[in-house]
Amino acid sequence: MTPLNVKALTKRQQIQKQFHDRSTRSLSKLNPGGNVRMQNMKNKTWEPAQVISIDKDLRSYNVKSESGKIFKRNRKYLIKSHGELNERSDYGISDNDNSMPDNSIRLTNGPVQNKCITMNDTNVTTTRSGRICHKPRYLNDYV
Repeated sequence: MTPLNVKALTKRQQIQKQFHDRSTRSLSKLNPGGNVRMQNMKNKTWEPAQVISIDKDLRSYNVKSESGKIFKRNRKYLIKSHGELNERSDYGISDNDNSMPDNSIRLTNGPVQNKCITMNDTNVTTTRSGRICHKPRYLNDYV
């Protein structure tokens, strides 16, 4: 590459970096011993863990999961957690919260059928929901 091409390339890269950096945000530092939620890479769920140490490249952390395994995770896969949380408390619902009524949906036995029910007129049918279906007019010539 000629020096002129290198200069143009670095200029384009700097412009692209400026546009990219407009929408980024800095993540706060995590302290060793702090409780976090770590994203499980297999099923994409957030599991409780504890920060053991900061890795040498300052963007990664060594964390220990509940099962005792040690993982190296980038900061974007860790969420700061305040205290020991149960599995449902991430959504604002605790295990012993009885204040919400049980409004579960009960399904009926059997599938819902939307078959056309024929009315008196041969060109007009009505579905189960009450919608009126008209046969196409070009079929009137055929018996």
